[in-house]
Amino acid sequence: MDETTTTPTTAGPPAAPPVAPSPAQETLPFDAALDDPIPFALTARARRVIAPDSLPRLTLLDEPATAEPEDPADTRPARARALRHAGVDVDQIADELDVDELVVRAWVDDITPVRSAERRLRSVPGGPRPEAQQRARVEARRRRAEEAFSATRDAAARAAADRIAGDPAFVSGLGLVTGVADVTPHGIVVTTRDLAIARAALRWLTSTVEIEPDRVRVLLRLAPQVAADVTVHAWHRATGLAKERFTTARWRQAPTADAVEAMVRIADPRVAGALAGWRDALLGSFDTGAGEDVEHAW
Repeated sequence: MDETTTTPTTAGPPAAPPVAPSPAQETLPFDAALDDPIPFALTARARRVIAPDSLPRLTLLDEPATAEPEDPADTRPARARALRHAGVDVDQIADELDVDELVVRAWVDDITPVRSAERRLRSVPGGPRPEAQQRARVEARRRRAEEAFSATRDAAARAAADRIAGDPAFVSGLGLVTGVADVTPHGIVVTTRDLAIARAALRWLTSTVEIEPDRVRVLLRLAPQVAADVTVHAWHRATGLAKERFTTARWRQAPTADAVEAMVRIADPRVAGALAGWRDALLGSFDTGAGEDVEHAW
Protein backbone atom coordinates (compact mmCIF):
# COMPACT_ATOMS: atom_id res chain seq x y z
CA MET A 1 0.00 0.00 0.00
CA ASP A 2 1.46 3.24 -1.12
CA GLU A 3 1.56 5.99 1.40
CA THR A 4 1.12 9.58 0.31
CA THR A 5 3.24 12.04 2.12
CA THR A 6 1.84 15.58 2.47
CA THR A 7 4.34 18.31 3.00
CA PRO A 8 2.96 21.12 5.19
CA THR A 9 3.01 24.56 3.61
CA THR A 10 4.46 27.36 5.64
CA ALA A 11 2.34 30.60 5.45
CA GLY A 12 4.35 33.62 4.39
CA PRO A 13 3.77 37.28 5.23
CA PRO A 14 0.45 38.80 3.93
CA ALA A 15 0.59 40.46 0.56
CA ALA A 16 0.86 44.21 0.63
CA PRO A 17 -2.32 46.09 -0.43
CA PRO A 18 -2.23 47.60 -3.88
CA VAL A 19 -0.94 51.10 -3.96
CA ALA A 20 -2.45 53.65 -6.35
CA PRO A 21 -0.13 55.71 -8.48
CA SER A 22 1.25 58.74 -6.73
CA PRO A 23 -0.78 61.37 -8.65
CA ALA A 24 -4.05 59.94 -7.28
CA GLN A 25 -2.84 60.38 -3.72
CA GLU A 26 -2.30 64.13 -4.01
CA THR A 27 -4.51 66.39 -1.89
CA LEU A 28 -7.18 68.03 -4.01
CA PRO A 29 -7.44 71.82 -3.75
CA PHE A 30 -10.40 73.20 -1.83
CA ASP A 31 -13.09 74.77 -4.00
CA ALA A 32 -15.87 76.62 -2.18
CA ALA A 33 -17.98 76.64 -5.32
CA LEU A 34 -18.45 72.88 -5.00
CA ASP A 35 -20.66 73.51 -1.95
CA ASP A 36 -23.06 75.74 -3.89
CA PRO A 37 -26.51 74.29 -4.60
CA ILE A 38 -26.97 72.73 -8.00
CA PRO A 39 -29.68 74.49 -10.02
CA PHE A 40 -32.56 72.31 -11.09
CA ALA A 41 -36.07 72.63 -12.42
CA LEU A 42 -39.05 70.56 -11.32
CA THR A 43 -41.19 68.89 -13.91
CA ALA A 44 -44.86 69.79 -13.95
CA ARG A 45 -45.73 66.43 -12.34
CA ALA A 46 -43.25 66.93 -9.49
CA ARG A 47 -44.37 70.52 -8.95
CA ARG A 48 -47.98 69.45 -8.60
CA VAL A 49 -46.91 67.11 -5.79
CA ILE A 50 -44.61 69.53 -3.96
CA ALA A 51 -46.28 72.89 -4.62
CA PRO A 52 -49.67 72.31 -6.21
CA ASP A 53 -50.81 75.92 -5.69
CA SER A 54 -48.04 77.23 -7.95
CA LEU A 55 -49.62 75.70 -11.06
CA PRO A 56 -53.04 76.30 -12.60
CA ARG A 57 -55.62 73.56 -12.60
CA LEU A 58 -55.74 71.39 -15.67
CA THR A 59 -58.79 71.87 -17.85
CA LEU A 60 -60.11 70.18 -20.98
CA LEU A 61 -61.09 72.32 -23.94
CA ASP A 62 -64.11 71.25 -25.95
CA GLU A 63 -63.01 73.24 -28.99
CA PRO A 64 -59.56 73.94 -30.40
CA ALA A 65 -58.15 77.27 -29.35
CA THR A 66 -58.04 80.11 -31.82
CA ALA A 67 -54.76 81.35 -33.21
CA GLU A 68 -52.60 82.99 -30.59
CA PRO A 69 -50.81 86.27 -31.33
CA GLU A 70 -47.48 84.44 -31.54
CA ASP A 71 -48.78 81.90 -34.07
CA PRO A 72 -46.35 81.93 -37.03
CA ALA A 73 -49.31 81.69 -39.42
CA ASP A 74 -50.93 84.81 -37.95
CA THR A 75 -50.28 87.85 -40.15
CA ARG A 76 -51.71 90.37 -37.71
CA PRO A 77 -48.39 91.19 -35.97
CA ALA A 78 -46.75 92.01 -39.29
CA ARG A 79 -49.73 94.08 -40.41
CA ALA A 80 -49.79 95.93 -37.11
CA ARG A 81 -46.10 96.75 -37.35
CA ALA A 82 -46.51 97.96 -40.93
CA LEU A 83 -49.43 100.18 -39.99
CA ARG A 84 -47.57 101.61 -37.02
CA HIS A 85 -44.49 102.20 -39.15
CA ALA A 86 -46.73 104.19 -41.49
CA GLY A 87 -47.86 106.43 -38.64
CA VAL A 88 -51.23 104.90 -37.74
CA ASP A 89 -52.29 105.25 -34.10
CA VAL A 90 -52.41 102.18 -31.86
CA ASP A 91 -56.13 102.44 -31.18
CA GLN A 92 -56.88 102.61 -34.91
CA ILE A 93 -54.75 99.54 -35.54
CA ALA A 94 -56.66 97.69 -32.82
CA ASP A 95 -59.97 98.57 -34.49
CA GLU A 96 -58.68 97.60 -37.92
CA LEU A 97 -57.34 94.20 -36.81
CA ASP A 98 -60.12 93.56 -34.27
CA VAL A 99 -57.73 92.84 -31.39
CA ASP A 100 -57.18 94.34 -27.98
CA GLU A 101 -55.16 97.55 -27.87
CA LEU A 102 -52.71 95.98 -25.40
CA VAL A 103 -51.84 93.26 -27.90
CA VAL A 104 -51.16 95.89 -30.55
CA ARG A 105 -48.91 97.74 -28.12
CA ALA A 106 -46.90 94.55 -27.62
CA TRP A 107 -46.56 94.00 -31.35
CA VAL A 108 -45.43 97.55 -32.19
CA ASP A 109 -43.57 98.49 -29.01
CA ASP A 110 -40.22 98.94 -30.77
CA ILE A 111 -41.59 100.64 -33.90
CA THR A 112 -41.04 104.37 -34.43
CA PRO A 113 -43.45 105.92 -36.95
CA VAL A 114 -41.60 107.46 -39.89
CA ARG A 115 -44.58 109.08 -41.57
CA SER A 116 -47.08 111.67 -40.40
CA ALA A 117 -49.67 110.43 -37.95
CA GLU A 118 -52.26 112.46 -39.89
CA ARG A 119 -52.07 109.89 -42.68
CA ARG A 120 -54.73 107.45 -41.55
CA LEU A 121 -55.50 103.90 -42.53
CA ARG A 122 -56.58 104.96 -46.01
CA SER A 123 -53.00 106.06 -46.75
CA VAL A 124 -51.57 102.56 -46.31
CA PRO A 125 -51.56 100.69 -49.63
CA GLY A 126 -52.12 96.97 -49.96
CA GLY A 127 -54.28 96.50 -46.86
CA PRO A 128 -58.00 96.47 -46.24
CA ARG A 129 -59.50 99.96 -45.94
CA PRO A 130 -62.12 100.64 -43.28
CA GLU A 131 -65.60 101.58 -44.41
CA ALA A 132 -66.97 105.07 -43.88
CA GLN A 133 -69.26 103.90 -41.10
CA GLN A 134 -66.40 102.29 -39.25
CA ARG A 135 -64.29 105.44 -39.52
CA ALA A 136 -67.21 107.52 -38.28
CA ARG A 137 -67.74 105.16 -35.37
CA VAL A 138 -64.07 105.33 -34.39
CA GLU A 139 -64.00 109.12 -34.60
CA ALA A 140 -67.21 109.45 -32.60
CA ARG A 141 -65.89 107.18 -29.90
CA ARG A 142 -62.62 109.10 -29.82
CA ARG A 143 -64.46 112.41 -29.51
CA ARG A 144 -66.68 111.20 -26.68
CA ALA A 145 -63.69 109.79 -24.82
CA GLU A 146 -61.74 113.04 -25.14
CA GLU A 147 -64.69 115.11 -23.91
CA ALA A 148 -65.24 112.86 -20.89
CA PHE A 149 -61.51 112.82 -20.18
CA SER A 150 -61.17 116.61 -20.27
CA ALA A 151 -64.18 117.27 -18.05
CA THR A 152 -63.14 114.71 -15.46
CA ARG A 153 -59.54 115.92 -15.49
CA ASP A 154 -60.45 119.53 -14.66
CA ALA A 155 -62.85 118.52 -11.89
CA ALA A 156 -60.36 116.08 -10.34
CA ALA A 157 -57.57 118.67 -10.35
CA ARG A 158 -59.73 121.20 -8.50
CA ALA A 159 -60.89 118.66 -5.91
CA ALA A 160 -57.45 117.15 -5.22
CA ALA A 161 -55.66 120.23 -3.85
CA ASP A 162 -56.81 119.83 -0.24
CA ARG A 163 -56.39 116.07 -0.32
CA ILE A 164 -52.80 116.32 -1.51
CA ALA A 165 -51.95 118.65 1.37
CA GLY A 166 -53.46 116.45 4.08
CA ASP A 167 -53.45 112.82 2.91
CA PRO A 168 -49.94 111.28 2.77
CA ALA A 169 -51.29 107.86 1.75
CA PHE A 170 -53.04 109.39 -1.24
CA VAL A 171 -49.89 111.25 -2.27
CA SER A 172 -47.66 108.17 -1.98
CA GLY A 173 -50.04 106.02 -4.00
CA LEU A 174 -50.44 108.74 -6.61
CA GLY A 175 -46.67 109.03 -6.91
CA LEU A 176 -46.33 105.26 -7.39
CA VAL A 177 -48.98 105.07 -10.09
CA THR A 178 -47.82 108.24 -11.85
CA GLY A 179 -44.35 106.78 -12.26
CA VAL A 180 -45.53 103.66 -14.10
CA ALA A 181 -48.76 104.79 -15.80
CA ASP A 182 -49.28 106.19 -19.27
CA VAL A 183 -52.47 108.29 -19.39
CA THR A 184 -54.49 108.78 -22.57
CA PRO A 185 -58.04 110.06 -23.11
CA HIS A 186 -59.15 106.45 -23.56
CA GLY A 187 -57.68 105.02 -20.36
CA ILE A 188 -54.47 104.30 -18.52
CA VAL A 189 -51.76 101.70 -19.07
CA VAL A 190 -49.52 100.65 -16.18
CA THR A 191 -46.29 99.12 -17.49
CA THR A 192 -43.94 97.33 -15.13
CA ARG A 193 -41.80 94.20 -14.79
CA ASP A 194 -42.37 94.03 -11.03
CA LEU A 195 -45.37 92.04 -9.85
CA ALA A 196 -45.36 93.82 -6.48
CA ILE A 197 -45.58 97.25 -8.14
CA ALA A 198 -48.40 96.14 -10.42
CA ARG A 199 -50.32 94.71 -7.47
CA ALA A 200 -49.80 97.87 -5.38
CA ALA A 201 -50.83 100.13 -8.25
CA LEU A 202 -54.01 98.13 -8.87
CA ARG A 203 -54.90 98.09 -5.19
CA TRP A 204 -54.44 101.84 -4.89
CA LEU A 205 -56.46 102.56 -8.02
CA THR A 206 -59.34 100.27 -7.10
CA SER A 207 -59.46 101.65 -3.56
CA THR A 208 -59.36 105.28 -4.71
CA VAL A 209 -61.72 105.27 -7.68
CA GLU A 210 -64.47 102.86 -8.67
CA ILE A 211 -63.31 100.64 -11.52
CA GLU A 212 -65.46 98.10 -13.32
CA PRO A 213 -63.65 94.74 -13.50
CA ASP A 214 -64.57 94.30 -17.17
CA ARG A 215 -62.56 97.43 -18.04
CA VAL A 216 -59.29 95.96 -16.75
CA ARG A 217 -57.09 93.91 -19.05
CA VAL A 218 -53.55 92.65 -18.49
CA LEU A 219 -51.11 91.81 -21.24
CA LEU A 220 -48.10 89.75 -20.14
CA ARG A 221 -45.12 89.98 -22.48
CA LEU A 222 -43.13 86.79 -21.99
CA ALA A 223 -39.54 86.00 -22.90
CA PRO A 224 -38.91 82.75 -24.81
CA GLN A 225 -38.24 80.58 -21.73
CA VAL A 226 -41.24 81.75 -19.68
CA ALA A 227 -44.23 79.41 -19.35
CA ALA A 228 -47.41 81.30 -20.14
CA ASP A 229 -49.82 79.25 -18.01
CA VAL A 230 -47.64 79.36 -14.89
CA THR A 231 -47.05 83.11 -15.23
CA VAL A 232 -50.73 83.88 -15.74
CA HIS A 233 -51.58 81.76 -12.70
CA ALA A 234 -49.06 83.64 -10.52
CA TRP A 235 -50.32 87.06 -11.63
CA HIS A 236 -53.93 85.95 -11.23
CA ARG A 237 -53.30 84.95 -7.61
CA ALA A 238 -51.32 88.11 -6.82
CA THR A 239 -53.70 90.64 -8.37
CA GLY A 240 -57.03 88.93 -7.79
CA LEU A 241 -58.08 89.50 -11.40
CA ALA A 242 -59.92 86.77 -13.25
CA LYS A 243 -57.80 84.70 -15.62
CA GLU A 244 -60.03 85.77 -18.48
CA ARG A 245 -58.63 89.29 -18.07
CA PHE A 246 -55.08 88.14 -19.00
CA THR A 247 -53.54 87.94 -22.45
CA THR A 248 -50.03 86.73 -23.28
CA ALA A 249 -47.68 87.60 -26.11
CA ARG A 250 -44.08 86.66 -26.80
CA TRP A 251 -41.53 89.39 -26.12
CA ARG A 252 -39.39 89.63 -29.23
CA GLN A 253 -36.68 91.83 -27.70
CA ALA A 254 -36.73 90.67 -24.08
CA PRO A 255 -33.58 91.69 -22.17
CA THR A 256 -33.28 88.23 -20.59
CA ALA A 257 -34.62 84.78 -21.40
CA ASP A 258 -36.91 84.77 -18.34
CA ALA A 259 -38.14 88.38 -18.42
CA VAL A 260 -41.81 89.23 -17.91
CA GLU A 261 -43.39 92.63 -18.51
CA ALA A 262 -46.97 93.47 -17.63
CA MET A 263 -49.13 96.09 -19.32
CA VAL A 264 -52.25 96.69 -17.23
CA ARG A 265 -54.86 98.66 -19.15
CA ILE A 266 -57.94 100.28 -17.62
CA ALA A 267 -60.11 101.35 -20.55
CA ASP A 268 -62.14 104.03 -18.81
CA PRO A 269 -61.90 107.74 -19.75
CA ARG A 270 -63.35 108.64 -16.37
CA VAL A 271 -60.54 106.89 -14.48
CA ALA A 272 -57.95 108.32 -16.87
CA GLY A 273 -59.31 111.83 -16.39
CA ALA A 274 -59.29 111.49 -12.61
CA LEU A 275 -55.69 110.26 -12.56
CA ALA A 276 -54.59 113.01 -14.95
CA GLY A 277 -56.28 115.65 -12.79
CA TRP A 278 -54.68 114.33 -9.61
CA ARG A 279 -51.32 114.32 -11.31
CA ASP A 280 -51.81 117.90 -12.47
CA ALA A 281 -52.68 118.96 -8.93
CA LEU A 282 -49.67 117.14 -7.51
CA LEU A 283 -47.26 118.72 -9.97
CA GLY A 284 -48.89 122.12 -9.59
CA SER A 285 -48.51 121.99 -5.81
CA PHE A 286 -44.75 122.25 -6.21
CA ASP A 287 -45.13 125.45 -8.22
CA THR A 288 -47.61 127.16 -5.89
CA GLY A 289 -45.62 126.84 -2.68
CA ALA A 290 -47.31 123.73 -1.33
CA GLY A 291 -44.37 121.61 -2.30
CA GLU A 292 -42.97 121.52 1.24
CA ASP A 293 -46.12 119.84 2.55
CA VAL A 294 -45.99 117.29 -0.25
CA GLU A 295 -42.32 116.56 0.38
CA HIS A 296 -43.06 115.86 4.04
CA ALA A 297 -45.95 113.62 3.00
CA TRP A 298 -43.58 111.36 1.07
